[in-house]
Amino acid sequence: MDVYFNIYCSMKFLTGYKIYENKSRIDDICRKYTIINYTIKPDGSIDVDGSVDINKCKLEKLPLKFGHVTSYFDCSKNYLQTLEGSPDSVGGDFYCSDNELTSLKGCTSKIDSFFCSINYLYSLEYFPTEIGGNFLCRRNPIHSIVRYFIYSNAVIMKRNGFTLCGLIEFFNDADIVQDHNIICDRLVWFFEEIGLKEVGSNGLLYTKEYDFNRILSNVSTKYNLIR
Repeated sequence: MDVYFNIYCSMKFLTGYKIYENKSRIDDICRKYTIINYTIKPDGSIDVDGSVDINKCKLEKLPLKFGHVTSYFDCSKNYLQTLEGSPDSVGGDFYCSDNELTSLKGCTSKIDSFFCSINYLYSLEYFPTEIGGNFLCRRNPIHSIVRYFIYSNAVIMKRNGFTLCGLIEFFNDADIVQDHNIICDRLVWFFEEIGLKEVGSNGLLYTKEYDFNRILSNVSTKYNLIR
């Protein structure tokens, strides 16, 4: 009985110490990156009442797991290769531009505006499910495609009843992008389904006349075309 009791007490002490050690480590990290007004949750993630600004910190990964951030979240201008650890939700804008991202996996699902320019994104898989503001992804391979329907999305969404996230979801569901390959028939089908040809003829794109060959030629500078 004494043996079992001693083991129980030892395990309880070690567990308590581990919780304290984790809290102490989180406090140290928050001080290092000037994160204030935070609450440590039982799973070790933190909620922040305010903003998180960890841009230009030479980060290769996010230093903590974030829960809800009430204002903006800025992790731009680092060396991030993953968004794992991103907040579950952000009350303001989400900035992850100018990193080394090849995927949006781990990205926050609910945000206001989303800025992910200057990365290495070939697809929009794991795109947020709810965006209240703008979306910008310039200087990514995927931009060579989405620029043709994102910049005219107000007209497209009005005619088809899409939200921005719904339009991206429809694009993803079409399975157009496969690694670094573009399935041309599916891309053409997608453009026709959202009425892009009609929009293009009204001069709302870069080219006043909708030209599949010209678009595919531009896309081919970033992707392999599968015809």
